[in-house]
Amino acid sequence: MPETSIIITNYNGERCVQDAIRSVCDLKKEKYKDFDLTIVDDGSSDNSLSVIERSVSEFSRDIDIETKIITKENGGTASARNAGLKSTSSKFVGFLDCDDQYLSGKISKSIEYLSMGDHIGIAYSDYISKDDTGRTQYVSRPTYSYDRLFETCIVSTNCFVNRKAVESVGFFDESIKIIEDYDLWLRICSNGYIGMHIPFPGFLYYDLSSNKTNTEMKNGGSLFIKETNFIKKRITEGKIVLSS
Repeated sequence: MPETSIIITNYNGERCVQDAIRSVCDLKKEKYKDFDLTIVDDGSSDNSLSVIERSVSEFSRDIDIETKIITKENGGTASARNAGLKSTSSKFVGFLDCDDQYLSGKISKSIEYLSMGDHIGIAYSDYISKDDTGRTQYVSRPTYSYDRLFETCIVSTNCFVNRKAVESVGFFDESIKIIEDYDLWLRICSNGYIGMHIPFPGFLYYDLSSNKTNTEMKNGGSLFIKETNFIKKRITEGKIVLSS
């Protein structure tokens, strides 16, 4: 079993998932190679599965990378990530959305930081953001502090986690549909783990108007506000571990 598993979650990403898969496979050419790849298709209704199968076959042809494809009924991002997590037993896990891409050094640097101590639950990096017009910018994330994390989500979606930290709080909450990642990061750090900020651009983030969070905010953001209030209330009440 590799030390690290990369989990790509996909829903109707036939136009972009190929680039996400390629970006992971390309990092097998770097020094750190002890990782495998799991792709979870969350009940796509487009041609995603064919694109995923073709991409895995093509990109793994000349490199030694173990890959797994999981298909499931649509249940949302948290459900898809949990399916990926529960299909592996690697010590460290990296997440990648199907419409984003890892950049050089993302995996190796993340594992370097996570390996600094068992108290480290999350390793997150800066990134390059690209919008609908093709404009790019460097996005610098703040250095970790629990108080700052409680105020707002400073941890990027495409981060790496210590499996023990995730298991200690009961995985992603599948009832949360917009900010399920923020909920997990906050519960992990409320359970004695810390986050480590890596000051380099580790991935390419497509900040598109069609993204889940952007779509929600354009519609008024009521669900975002509701989930944020629920998450913070649960934390202040000490309810950080989900029942199985």
